[in-house]
Amino acid sequence: MTSNRFRRVQIACLLSAWALVACADKGVTRGPDDPHSTFELRLAKPDPNGSLILRHTGARFAAVSEALVTQRDIRAVGTHEFDEGDCGVNIQLTPSAASRLASSTAARVGQTMAVIVDGEIVAAPELGSPLSELVQLRAGFKSCDEAAQLARRIAP
Repeated sequence: MTSNRFRRVQIACLLSAWALVACADKGVTRGPDDPHSTFELRLAKPDPNGSLILRHTGARFAAVSEALVTQRDIRAVGTHEFDEGDCGVNIQLTPSAASRLASSTAARVGQTMAVIVDGEIVAAPELGSPLSELVQLRAGFKSCDEAAQLARRIAP
């Protein structure tokens, strides 16, 4: 069983550039000593024999799509601290990636979207709505430092 904190992991899609400004408290850039990580968004399904493992819980998933978004599709990354004290990572996509993601996820609401960093699932929320320009990873982080570290690893 997963904890309530990890059940609350969610991806939110905000459709305007204004929303990015409203949600991203701190822009993040990768420093010269920060490792560069691979990043993918893929549709996935729970599978006890799956090769993708959700960090913190060990739940297994199988990818059911090619990568819908990769590292090269990231325009900007920021972190945000929510009123509840949880921290998140905001990922702004390029216009072409946003269009591709919106088309790919429009008919897949209710399915699982795996957020994969360096081959490990860092979040596996159910799609509540189609995704587009801004992907927000909320909760699932043990601390704000952990969210900031992930943001630096995937920053362009």
